[in-house]
Amino acid sequence: VRFGRLWRMSLLDSERRVLKTILCLCLGYLGGHLTATHGGGWVGGGEASCAVGAGGGGGSEGSEDGIEEGIASIEGRLEGLGASRGHRDVTAQAAASADAPYVLLGVISNPPNFKQRALLRRFNAQTGGRRGDGRVPGRGPQVGVEFVVGSEHHKTPPARLSQKLAAEADQFGDLRFVAAREAIPNVGKASEKSAAWWLSAPRRSSAEFFCKTDDDSLIHNAHLAASLRAAAAAAGGDGPLVMLSYIRWRGWLPHYDFQACGGGWGGPLDAIRQMEDPANHCARAEGPFPQGTGTLTCMSRALALLTARDERFGEWLAVARARNDYGAPCQTAAACAAHPPATHMWHHEDAGVSYNVWRSLARGIAASTGDG
Repeated sequence: VRFGRLWRMSLLDSERRVLKTILCLCLGYLGGHLTATHGGGWVGGGEASCAVGAGGGGGSEGSEDGIEEGIASIEGRLEGLGASRGHRDVTAQAAASADAPYVLLGVISNPPNFKQRALLRRFNAQTGGRRGDGRVPGRGPQVGVEFVVGSEHHKTPPARLSQKLAAEADQFGDLRFVAAREAIPNVGKASEKSAAWWLSAPRRSSAEFFCKTDDDSLIHNAHLAASLRAAAAAAGGDGPLVMLSYIRWRGWLPHYDFQACGGGWGGPLDAIRQMEDPANHCARAEGPFPQGTGTLTCMSRALALLTARDERFGEWLAVARARNDYGAPCQTAAACAAHPPATHMWHHEDAGVSYNVWRSLARGIAASTGDG
């Protein structure tokens, strides 16, 4: 779907062309090719994600029982995955296409989730993934997988956890420590490290696509590479601006309020109606904009670089970090939303990142046309 204009006030004319330049492919119809569930094999129909255990997204550990049950179920299916004819055919097809995009997949992970990472390494090895960044010559399209954890802790991490994490990093070489903190005092546990990864990954990697997921999701790497190759071909041109995700539409309160306002799964027109409803108090909100969701959000190199090089995104993250130190802690989204702007912590991880992508693109277009 190509979106021809922006349906919201408070933007320059040039910024109204933002959505004409971004190709948003919903994973509703790609879900059966990209992700798996632990309950029923490969997802069909319109589903696009799965939870390995309760809690998730690299933000919380989830219940031990839920994790064990999910891992046991998935491991049983992994035994036959690599031998399935469908998997062999897709992998061979993808490997034969030397011009397919190379993908760097950052898996946002909570440090104590050792079992999830072990499962994902095994799954990735059987679905065309490889550990870490870099390209293996002569291998065609590849997905490099790295587990993203914060290089700091909001307080003091348990010594035993730090030792186990260091040993894991030495053994596998696929942990990516980013300039962010673990265990921040709000429900959006992964917000700092997610933003830090998006700000750093495009600057250090030569990947053609960058994708973010969580450690409670299974991404079929060969299918992902093939889908991104199709997205790039559909976008056309050199350096296409592409976002691929299970898209929802959101509004956002500006000026460091760190709060989504309005929007959901009903499309942009429904988001506008929510934003304009006085009962929702979204009169100041910007948007609606396409929001990538936590299970999987991918950006082409051009779009990811534009976002990573935006100094205002870096400033935005710096303010968010300060707010996590001096703001009001909250452990539910409703509690976070109830706090006044001056003490409000950023807890809408994916909405906040997508807001910055949208604004970075708008500023880039404004600068290129002389409207900035």
